[in-house]
Formats: sequence, C-alpha cells, structure tokens
Amino acid sequence: MHGLRISVPAHAGVKRQRTTPSGAVAIGKLLGCGAQGQVHAATVTRTGARVAVKILPRHSAEGQQEADVLATLPAHRHIVAIPSQCTIEHSDNRVWIPLELAETDVLEALLEHGRFSMATACRYFGHIVSAVRHCHSHGVYHLDIKPENVLLLN
Repeated sequence: MHGLRISVPAHAGVKRQRTTPSGAVAIGKLLGCGAQGQVHAATVTRTGARVAVKILPRHSAEGQQEADVLATLPAHRHIVAIPSQCTIEHSDNRVWIPLELAETDVLEALLEHGRFSMATACRYFGHIVSAVRHCHSHGVYHLDIKPENVLLLN
C-alpha cells in the first residue's frame, strides 16, 4: 500500500550543482522539471538518507513563496514535508528545498499499471481532500493539483 502526498510542481531553468550551498545534501539525478525549477534525487551527506531537492530561482516570487509556505505550513500526513535532518538553503541565485523522496506520482502509476481499483481511488481521493482542507485552513491554496503533483510513497 502506498502513502500519498501532494506537492507543488517543480519548474525548469536552473543549472545543476553537486551539493546544496552548505554541502549538507549531495545532488543526484534529475527527477523532473517545470516552468521555474528542477527536482533532483539527493542524499543527506551526514546520514545517507535519500531525499528530493527542489531547486528554484531565488529572486522569483513563486520560489520564495513556496519556500515560505513549506517552512511554515504545519505538518500533515498527506503533504510532502521537509525531512527533519534538512533545512531550506539559499544561495545568491537559488533556493534549495529538501523534500521527502517519492517513489512515483499518480500519473506515472496510472500509465504503468492502469486504473486504480475503486477502493484505492476513493482512499487516495480522501487523502487529497484531507491535504487540501489542511492547506485551506492555513490560508494556503495549491492552484495546480494534477496527477503528476500527487506523489506516492511506500
């Protein structure tokens, strides 16, 4: 059974760097791109924990807003979190946001395995509603919920 998390989309146009500015997280392979930045697989250098790192332009309003929301939104079991051993980092031109590493997203799962059973679809829909309700109760509105932004974790 998979856990479910929703995520704000990644965005393209950011150069790759081997580590975060502090060296705390080693950057690995590219997982996805979007309009403003990239998401990479990564490893916490101190612990070896596998995470994802979203890299966004520092001077974009969207990048800073996303970092602020992720840093202040109270935790919820169906929203991607910043791992406890990580922090958001800033360089002169980038924001580095460490996140839980997802196995896949709903779109990839559907394309690979076909449609979900009714029970699974209803369970995932309940998770999405719970996450959206949590965000709305804290004044956060996602505006881009789609299958590739709904992540599946083991």
